[in-house]
Amino acid sequence: MDATTERLLKEFAATPLSTRRAYLEAHKAELTRARLRALSVETMGQAQAGLFAPATLGGQFLELAGELANEPLLRFDGAFLPAFLALVRGDGRTAYRLLNALGKAILTYGMDAPDLTLCQQILAVKRGAAAVLLGDMDALTAALRESATLLAKAPNAVIDA
Repeated sequence: MDATTERLLKEFAATPLSTRRAYLEAHKAELTRARLRALSVETMGQAQAGLFAPATLGGQFLELAGELANEPLLRFDGAFLPAFLALVRGDGRTAYRLLNALGKAILTYGMDAPDLTLCQQILAVKRGAAAVLLGDMDALTAALRESATLLAKAPNAVIDA
């Protein structure tokens, strides 16, 4: 992570929740696509490593910064983080609930069709993972059916695997 991103995250963390949007709006010029993509990769790595506090902060930053920078995929990454963290923790119920809510919310993000389909594919696969954690075969079947439909619409070797 570059020094500017570290500074922005530190200041973002110290900013009250009610004024975080204003803080990021004031620093909008620093919210470059390259910087946000690098933060997204680092944040996902933190989540997988079980570093929940920094990953949560990174997700909050990405969701709001992605919205302000008009980067819907990065906004998705940030909004996806709480569900991903729930999966990492083994909390299928919370993950499933968050994934379903995000599936509805992303329709308002202004994504183009290929990006929206990709995000829907990711959500379907992760809903399947949550269903496995819950031991809910009906939910798993529905998630697999949704994944197959979305993959038929837009093949994606990574999601298919």
